[in-house]
Amino acid sequence: MKIDKNPWKLLGIKSSATLDEIKAAYKVKALKYHPDKFGGDPEMFMLVKTAYEQLKNKTYVPIVPRQDLKLINIQLSIYQQIHGVNNEIISVPEVGDIQLSIPPGAKLGDKFKVNAQGKKYILNIHELKNKHFTRHGFNCILNLELDIIDAMCGGKIDVTTPCGDTIPLLISPGTNDKSQFVVEQYGLLDRKKHKRGNLHIVVQVKIPALATEKEKQEFITRFKK
Repeated sequence: MKIDKNPWKLLGIKSSATLDEIKAAYKVKALKYHPDKFGGDPEMFMLVKTAYEQLKNKTYVPIVPRQDLKLINIQLSIYQQIHGVNNEIISVPEVGDIQLSIPPGAKLGDKFKVNAQGKKYILNIHELKNKHFTRHGFNCILNLELDIIDAMCGGKIDVTTPCGDTIPLLISPGTNDKSQFVVEQYGLLDRKKHKRGNLHIVVQVKIPALATEKEKQEFITRFKK
C-alpha cells in the first residue's frame, strides 16, 4: 500500500494547524508507531518524525505537478546522506543514468529541484536500508555486538563509522547491555544549523551458550587470558 507523504495527512491535522497542534499530533503518532513499542512501525515512525520536522521548521514545499518537471525517487545510502552526492552518475528507474549533485544531510522526504541533461527534476529522497546503521533525525545509530568478556574486562575496540572510517572506542570494565556511547559530529549535516549530528553506539552484550564441558573450559581459558 502506497503511503501518502503529505506531512499534514501523516499527522492527521489540517494545513491550518498551529505549532501546538502539530506538536500534539506528533506526540500521539510517535507514541503509536514507536519501534520500541509492541506493534510499533519503524517506517511510519520515521515518516511522522520527518513530517513533524518539515512542518516545525517550515521546510515542506507542496509539489505542484508541471509538464516541464518530473518527480523522481532517489535512494541514498547512509554514506551518501552524510557526505552528499557530487556530480555522481545515478541510475534512476524510468529515467536512466543521470548526473546529480545532492547536498550533505539529505534525508527521507527531502526534495530538491535539479537540472540534469537539459531536463528539470524534483528529487524525492528515500533511504537505502543499512544492516549496521539506522538514522534518527540527524543522528546515526549503531547497534554494536560486544563479547561478554570485553564487556566485563573493558578495553579498546575499533568501530567502523557511517562515514566509512574506523575509530577507537574505549570500553569501560563492567559495561552493561544497552549501554550507549556518543561520538560527536559523525551524523548527518543539519544544513540550517551548520552542524552535524552524532553517532550513538548502543551496546548489545553477546552472552555465549555454554552447553558442553568443552565450551565451558574454552570460555574459562579465554577469560583467564
